[in-house]
Amino acid sequence: MEEGGGSITDFAGGAFQLNSCEVLASNGLIHAEMVALFKDMFAGRNLAPIPTPQEFAQRRAEKYK
Repeated sequence: MEEGGGSITDFAGGAFQLNSCEVLASNGLIHAEMVALFKDMFAGRNLAPIPTPQEFAQRRAEKYK
């Protein structure tokens, strides 16, 4: 996964362990953003309905103009 540019960690961004119950895998480009979303979610912050894929893409595009 990592050789292809992807990232794999636990939900908090820590090193992945084979015996872990938590696995967060991404294409690598959005991994830090995903870890931040998980941290906020588990802390009960910024809870909102999950956006559709189209809404998520639109929000990311607006954020990185």
